Amino acid sequence: MLASPQIHIFISTLWFIIDWQTNKYNTLKMNRFIILTLTLTINTICHSQIKFDPGYFIDNNDERTDCLIKNDNPRSNPSKFSYKLTSDSEVKICTIDSIKEFSIDNCVKYMRNTVDIDRTGYDFNSITPDMHPHFTPDTLFLKVLIEGKASLYSYIEGALERYFFSKDHLPMSQLIYKQHKTPSRRLRYNWSFRSQLFENLQCNSLSYSDIEEMNYIQSDLETFFIRYNECVNSEFKHFTETKNKGILSFTLKTGMNYSSLWVNNVVSDDKDAIFETKWHPRIGVEMEYLIPFWSNKWALIIDPGYYYYHDIKPVIRVNAYAKYQVIELPVGFRHYFYLTEKSKVFVNASAVFLGQLGSSIEYDESRIPLEIFSKFRANFGCGYNLNNKYYFEFKFCNSRNFTEGFLWTSNYRYFALLFGYSFANNKP
Repeated sequence: MLASPQIHIFISTLWFIIDWQTNKYNTLKMNRFIILTLTLTINTICHSQIKFDPGYFIDNNDERTDCLIKNDNPRSNPSKFSYKLTSDSEVKICTIDSIKEFSIDNCVKYMRNTVDIDRTGYDFNSITPDMHPHFTPDTLFLKVLIEGKASLYSYIEGALERYFFSKDHLPMSQLIYKQHKTPSRRLRYNWSFRSQLFENLQCNSLSYSDIEEMNYIQSDLETFFIRYNECVNSEFKHFTETKNKGILSFTLKTGMNYSSLWVNNVVSDDKDAIFETKWHPRIGVEMEYLIPFWSNKWALIIDPGYYYYHDIKPVIRVNAYAKYQVIELPVGFRHYFYLTEKSKVFVNASAVFLGQLGSSIEYDESRIPLEIFSKFRANFGCGYNLNNKYYFEFKFCNSRNFTEGFLWTSNYRYFALLFGYSFANNKP
């Protein structure tokens, strides 16, 4: 069921359409509508459902609790996490003071440890001539990368990136890497982690040549720890997060525009024309690329569509003929709010590029048509997606002063109701 802010958005939108249809639309109401919609959309974002994945945690009493843990894929190591005992229960928060270990979906694991950590940064101005690390004790959730006879851990906090290791019952230690400056302000590097690995993780099939070119990056370190555990015939687990790939989907769309058009001549009222507000069909195809970050909530969209509006309007002594035929190319972003595994709502905003197909406004007395030219504009939409296949969208677009010359002002705007079917299974 939709959250109350989403219901308010729908009701306010419906009110605006009805009000517009009864010719009571004006700029003030438009501004009020935009402010209301933006406010409620932000409220929806704040209250939208977050993805919780199966996991567990172990508390200070060594008691394990299976639960659902909020998985927002943070880059930095957390100091707390949110969880629910069931999908319908309230959200609770655990902090590092009360939890020894937690895991999400059996592919991400954090363990609490009190370690000595060097927090020297990599900013050039803060780098000193001292090549030695400066350790301070801290209690952290370390991310487990390799767990076995020899285990590898990581800690990331903003730009700070540190790796730790343990072996058997030896205390956990930071792998040392530090940048320092020479008197001539040139950078030098302390690669002590290579010596640490060579001295503590020895095996017949490993030599110093396997280490001497190693960089202080996760992939190099993981490769070495895997090789060591294999060499000593130790069972180990490599924790690898499920990497979502960017997914490209195509959706055929059809629907109706509810459009209005007016033109105004600043010299003579005789040529002012307010054309009929009417429904007319449109077709299009949408290309969506689901970005493999941010919990699959953001997408890039390209949404080309075709529609044709035409009308005849009697004005003083003559008839005015409107033909507005375009191919529009919106390019923009979409944000999803997940309701269930198979149900989600979305909002999107796009910059619209237009290709005119002989659009014009003509009068009986003039053989020279008033040409309509392409002009950049923006559109906004919201909608619902069911089972990653069936699609409904409401869209609004407004375009002002698209006629040539300083003697004319004009406006074309529409609401669109669109239905679509996706030919790609874009389930994350």
